[in-house]
Amino acid sequence: MNVRLVLFSGIALTALAVAAVPLALQHLRMLQPKFAVLDVTELYRLKEAQITASLVQRDADPASRQRLLEAATQFHQDLQALLRDLPKECGCLVLNRAALLGSETEVNDLTLRARERLGL
Repeated sequence: MNVRLVLFSGIALTALAVAAVPLALQHLRMLQPKFAVLDVTELYRLKEAQITASLVQRDADPASRQRLLEAATQFHQDLQALLRDLPKECGCLVLNRAALLGSETEVNDLTLRARERLGL
């Protein structure tokens, strides 16, 4: 009787270990932080180039210049909203690309998505 109990216990423990190891590894992978980068400098440069190109036009009247300044303010507000939303959308920590000095792993770059959403 003891031999059967020991054999059954050994088989049960082996089955438990075989099932538990993949679950534990999955859990550890889920605990690893996820990162993405956003090139905020590029976004500001692109918007600055758009506004500068419009401002230097010879036929730009004061009303159109005022609209451009309002567009710059709106861009800042849109960018702030984007920076608030991106981490929720990707489920990750979003870093400014300038803060990333080096990485051996590929980091998701959200700059293209941000450019599209901001109309750049």
